[in-house]
Amino acid sequence: MQSPVDAFTFSPFRSFVDPSFFEVLARKKLKEYKLDVIDQPLCATYVIPVSQALSGSSILSLDSSSFIDGSPSATDFVSPGVLRNVNTIEEFKAFDKSSLMKSLGRELLDDIKSGVIDENPSTLAAFYVITFSDLKKFKFTYWFAFPSIITDWTLESSPTASTVVNLVDSKAITIAFEEWRKSVPLEQHGFFLLKKTESDKWTFGSLSQFDTFLDFSQGADTAMVGFADPSSQGSIPGWPLRNFLVYLSHKGLHSVKVLCLRDLVTLPAESRSIWLTFTRLRDESEDSIDAIKTVGWERSKKNKLMPKVSDLSGLMDPRRLADQAVDLNLQLMKWRLAPELDLDKVKNTKCLLLGAGTLGTYVARALMGWGVKNITFVDNATVSYSNPVRQPLYTLQDCISGTTVKSVRAAEALREIYPGVQSSGFAISVPMAGHPVTNEQREHGEYDQLVKLIDEHDAVFLLLDSREARWLPSVIAAAKEKIVINAALGFDSYVVMRHGVPRAGTGRLGCYFCNDIYAPSDSLADRTLDQMCTVTRPGIALLASGLAVELFVSILQHPLGAAAPAPRSDDANLKSLEDPTGDNCHSPLGDVPHQMRGFLHRFDHRNFVGACADYCSACSDRIIQEWKKRGWDFVKNALNVPGYVDDVSGLTDMRSKADELADDDAWAFDDESELDLME
Repeated sequence: MQSPVDAFTFSPFRSFVDPSFFEVLARKKLKEYKLDVIDQPLCATYVIPVSQALSGSSILSLDSSSFIDGSPSATDFVSPGVLRNVNTIEEFKAFDKSSLMKSLGRELLDDIKSGVIDENPSTLAAFYVITFSDLKKFKFTYWFAFPSIITDWTLESSPTASTVVNLVDSKAITIAFEEWRKSVPLEQHGFFLLKKTESDKWTFGSLSQFDTFLDFSQGADTAMVGFADPSSQGSIPGWPLRNFLVYLSHKGLHSVKVLCLRDLVTLPAESRSIWLTFTRLRDESEDSIDAIKTVGWERSKKNKLMPKVSDLSGLMDPRRLADQAVDLNLQLMKWRLAPELDLDKVKNTKCLLLGAGTLGTYVARALMGWGVKNITFVDNATVSYSNPVRQPLYTLQDCISGTTVKSVRAAEALREIYPGVQSSGFAISVPMAGHPVTNEQREHGEYDQLVKLIDEHDAVFLLLDSREARWLPSVIAAAKEKIVINAALGFDSYVVMRHGVPRAGTGRLGCYFCNDIYAPSDSLADRTLDQMCTVTRPGIALLASGLAVELFVSILQHPLGAAAPAPRSDDANLKSLEDPTGDNCHSPLGDVPHQMRGFLHRFDHRNFVGACADYCSACSDRIIQEWKKRGWDFVKNALNVPGYVDDVSGLTDMRSKADELADDDAWAFDDESELDLME
């Protein structure tokens, strides 16, 4: 009596997905797939059992190498697959799984009929997987399909229809199989032809040799074939045999003896490879593709049709989870809104923040939001009780001792918030014009350290309390052509600007000091309490800090970087600082303005453009060349000698000429008749 081959006769595949697979999937979702829902190729592996310990279902394994066809070991057999990663859990639930399974069956049958299987038999064990990646929670929902076409092959009920391969044949088969396996490509290892010669030797052949290798001279069409059987469930063969039988049907066979090969290298005392003999009564070779039935969605351990869920957040290093989360927010910008963004340029830019107070702490947080990984603070002040409510990197605990240095604590706080950031703090004071040197050894050392820090960083943020504290960093950064972002606050106003750098054939945008007719001097002496503290409306700092960081990122995205022209101005004298067409003053994020000034009392925000002044006390050629030539001696004179910077920059002569013109104007007459009378 014969029993039909049905879905429960075979040991189904069970998927095993290593966490490394999902790590790569998450990265590819962010960097490559984005919002695309298209089939992506995969390659999984399975093995045949070599001991009773490997009992249970057939296991199909995927890991990080599954995206690149991997490097299977000597005991692995390959299974080609397809990944479809959808964008929402609703899309996952609504996926038409029935139609997909039917389509996969048609594709498989087409491959059998067209000869694709002859050259790549591993396709008989192919799979398909649908996934949804929740990258915020690092949670993955997935469902595997192992498409298998239903046929009417029947398993013979005779005593020899299901037999264990004897030990002698098992050894000979294993040796012959290993020799054959070395001679053919990897994708052919899972399915094969075999026969026993007159000298009792076993030989193997590839499916591509079907018409020449098999011998039907005995008068019957019973052939011996075999497959690498991942099942270890006694007489129940593994899932790949289902489609192999379909292949044999379309080769015209009506009876076949199948070797379920299980012991590959290890030779147990009792062989567990088995022979199964199948027969077929109906000719399926002319079946309509539309009439075929395909099954194969993976079931749960309770035999229910349902997906699996992998929540890897508990297994992941919190640092890596933080990296993934930061990257997620930034990559999402590129999916729809700004695909031209170069996030690596932002991430790899080293930022030096001079000042770790209200502006410095807010700027640092915004830089981290953009993925900046290297942030350095310079500030020698300590955290006071008034700071935590206005400066988000400090807490009450930082105030208690009165000795917590802002720059050091700010760097620690950044690392606590996001361990992936490389942050350090330096408790040094910045030499200030007009503030005489009191300890030359110490101040000279702080100056050298400041020069070194500016040299080591790509961008400098001027976030200090006084104008004179911003002067020397402006000089050094101008000489080294660094990106400089300057933010300053009033009670209800702010200015945010970038300093210019030379651009071939054009003028240069001005710096923070270009509009001054006097070099900065000591503005801190004899100040009352309200003058010593930065008294501003609380929201001003957030506005200015946010604009400073966004301006910085826009500069990085512009092809000309810090030399980017400013948006067009109505001032004819500034045309050399702009692109005539207005096309090149934009980055992928929009405009790259020069100066932004806000006035909160009327909630007004305006952009300005200013040219570099020939007599600027910070960025003029005279000052830069003098600093390059004399270094610390130049700085020491600027600190000690009143009027020194004015003399070097030419401001003194400029004011003198202005005074002379003013004196001449005092004798000027508008009425020509009065002038004639005087003559």
